[in-house]
Formats: sequence, C-alpha cells, structure tokens
Amino acid sequence: MGRGYKALIVGGWVRDKYLGRRASDIDIATNATPWQLKALFRDVVLLPRSTVKLSHAGEVLEVTCFRGISRAASLFSVASDAARRDFTINALYFDPSSGTVLDFVGGVADAQQRVLRLTGTLNFVQLMVA
Repeated sequence: MGRGYKALIVGGWVRDKYLGRRASDIDIATNATPWQLKALFRDVVLLPRSTVKLSHAGEVLEVTCFRGISRAASLFSVASDAARRDFTINALYFDPSSGTVLDFVGGVADAQQRVLRLTGTLNFVQLMVA
C-alpha cells in the first residue's frame, strides 16, 4: 500500500485460494485508519466499523483497519485482527508483497481438516450482533 502502511488480503478469498477454489470476493485489512486511507485514495466512502470502500486500479475494494481489543489504533495488529474474526478459516491473511499466507489462529489446519471453528475470542452472542 505504501507510505508505511501494511495491506493484506483477508478472509474468504485467501481461504478459497488455499483450498484450490475459485476466489472472487477480495477483502483488505490494513493498519491505516479510514482517515489515512481517505488521504491516500480518491473516491473513498466511509462505512461503519472502521471500513471504507475505495476504487483502485478499476476495482472497488472494501478495506477495514485492523481490529483489536483496545480503542488505541496504534495497538492494533494483524494478530489482534485475526483473533477478532468469526471463524479460523476466515482469519487467514495473504501478504501480496511476500506471497505468504499468515495464520495466527489455526485456520490452515482447520481448512485442511474441513473444520469450522470459532476464533478464540469470539462467542456466539458476538456473532449474533455483528
């Protein structure tokens, strides 16, 4: 992404690619705030939950800043974001700069075993209100 910000592809696209399926829906997670993204890109639409829609290279992308357990954005990281996602197989990240899959919650093993498991910090009530 540049300017010192990290951008990773996350969720279903990574899961589907890993499983050898056709992947289409691309979600991006970043350490940049929505306001920093607005300064970097034109045509940014601010959405709830620290998410923006933006156009880049002819594509409309949904970008969310890393989630965490603190309100201090500087403390958010890809690992804290993974722990806040719904299922382990949706908490896989692809780093396009290195070509690697990042897994902080056992999503690769669960995908291989075809297991659907909640991440450690979520519970059923949080899924119902999300």
